[in-house]
Amino acid sequence: MVKNLHFDNMVWNRQNQSMLMMEWHDEDVAFVKQECVSNSRVWRLFAANGKELAVADSRDLAFFMARQHNFIPQSVH
Repeated sequence: MVKNLHFDNMVWNRQNQSMLMMEWHDEDVAFVKQECVSNSRVWRLFAANGKELAVADSRDLAFFMARQHNFIPQSVH
């Protein structure tokens, strides 16, 4: 398992993941991830720094909430 990746003299790991994402100017992106909770599907909305912003019961609602708060929603798997 790879724990660190190197990009132009920088090491990618969980400690600096948020910092690197902000350097990519993704602070206006919100990531939408589908998960199963108690046999139900939910869509979690995350900021680029990894902070959970919301949980929705549909993908459309998660994308709507992201746009309402001036984020650009992106699906992740």
